[in-house]
Parts: sequence; structure tokens; C-alpha cells
Amino acid sequence: MTETEIEQEEFILEEIRRLSKYLEDSPETARAAGVFEAYSAKRTALQQEIIAKTLAALQIDKTALTLAPLFDNTEEKAYWFSRSPMERLRHMEILRRINYGDQATARLQRILEFAQREAS
Repeated sequence: MTETEIEQEEFILEEIRRLSKYLEDSPETARAAGVFEAYSAKRTALQQEIIAKTLAALQIDKTALTLAPLFDNTEEKAYWFSRSPMERLRHMEILRRINYGDQATARLQRILEFAQREAS
């Protein structure tokens, strides 16, 4: 690289640093970040509300019970095989939440325990 090219690169890098510093200190940037956080929080709250309403509408009648063979070749099986894997997983998630309610989203507790051998 020539000396002129190096000077141009240094000038460009300095301009980028100055602009970055201006944007960090700018009230518009802070306001935009606040708007984004508020939007994100609102979106999360709406998603939770939609999930709660959907689960409330989808309740299982646990008094009705039907037994069917595991390897039953029915139209229902053909229907689910015609669906994409992502759609099947989405439906499994809905069924899991219907079955377990609010506990469905709870995570399993992880416990680490050390055992010591007895000297023999």
C-alpha cells in the first residue's frame, strides 16, 4: 500500500470512530433503544397472552377415553404424515401445554451430586 492509501484508510477509520462515538452519545440512539425495548416487552407480553388464551380454549375432556392400537393405519396417521415435521412439532408443543398447563414451560431442575467411594 502506498502512503496515500494508508492515510486515506486512517482518515476513514477515524471518521468511523467519531461517528460511532456520536451515535453512542446521541439522545436519538438512547431513545431508539428504549423504543425497541418497550416494543420487545410488549411483543413478549402479547405472545404470552395469546398462548394463555389458546390454552384456555383448548381444554381436554378427561372423562372421554378412547383406546386404539399403536399400529393403527387410519386416516389420522396419513394426515399427520402429510404434514411437515415443523408443523407436527408445533402441534406436539400445543398438546404438551394442554396436558401439563403452566408447568409445561418450567425447566427441569439440574442437580449435580458427587459421590465418594469408600476405601476397601
